[in-house]
Amino acid sequence: MTLRAAVEADIPAMHRVRLAVRENRLSRPDLVRPEDYRRLLAADGAGWVCERNGRIVGFAVGDLARGDLWALFVEPGHERAGLGRRLHDALLARMFAAGAARLWLTTAPGTRAERFYLRAGWRCAGRTPGGEARYEIDAAAFRSPPPELGFARLAAADLPLLGAWLRAPHVARWFGEPTEWLAEIAANLEAPWVTYARVECDAAPLGFAQAYRTELAPPGVWSREPPGTLGLDFLLGRPQDLGRGLGHALVAQWSAWCEGRLGARRLVADPDAGNEPSVRVLRACGFVPDARTGLWVREVRVLAALAGGAAGRIPN
Repeated sequence: MTLRAAVEADIPAMHRVRLAVRENRLSRPDLVRPEDYRRLLAADGAGWVCERNGRIVGFAVGDLARGDLWALFVEPGHERAGLGRRLHDALLARMFAAGAARLWLTTAPGTRAERFYLRAGWRCAGRTPGGEARYEIDAAAFRSPPPELGFARLAAADLPLLGAWLRAPHVARWFGEPTEWLAEIAANLEAPWVTYARVECDAAPLGFAQAYRTELAPPGVWSREPPGTLGLDFLLGRPQDLGRGLGHALVAQWSAWCEGRLGARRLVADPDAGNEPSVRVLRACGFVPDARTGLWVREVRVLAALAGGAAGRIPN
């Protein structure tokens, strides 16, 4: 595999890769023209290509003038081999070295691409008018990306640890009586309307997350939400993990997981109004307050099929 700077002669092969991808497909391929690539490679941007056996199988192009990651794509059949991350890192290193303070991009929510950018340190900055997710990153986040979290299906054996977390002062302050939470979770571990997850970081327990279908859940302020809405709850179990960016990583990655794997069309959360850290995290992850209900809402207007995972519950 060869990674090198892109040149004008690469444009036909780069566009071939762009048209072959399964996610973030162009609805109007005619709107992306050879001169768009040419402008960015010649003057206003930077580009890299990845070759295998002399064939270009991936590319990345950034617009230095606008500060955006214009394109990053790997040809089907060559994914999951680290090519995308190598292209990403080479391009961002070049753009930050050229003086960029902050970069941005847009991508369809609920996709493998969105999860890729979250793992690489990008942070959600809201939605575009067309419903795409906008992400941003600065040089510090690029050098120190957040950890990739895992979501394991919660089991009865996890309940003692969850109980200890719920009784911890930094959690009990917002979650209330742990006995009620534990009883409800124990009674619904196999229920079809809710998914419980043990959140892991480097294979060690980090926290808890749940996603419930609002139309099937017990009555609450969420009951009038439209079908396809998932309500989220989340916590970090240990006080020493607070203030390290792990809350943002949890909410961002759990939201993307629920959109991609559970097919959510809308996400809602109901934090206590005084829980300023949770409110800040939700806002940073693209949630906005709904004045009608008081819930925090993240819309998913664009749903893309995942090549790497079917919708459903966390497997055993």
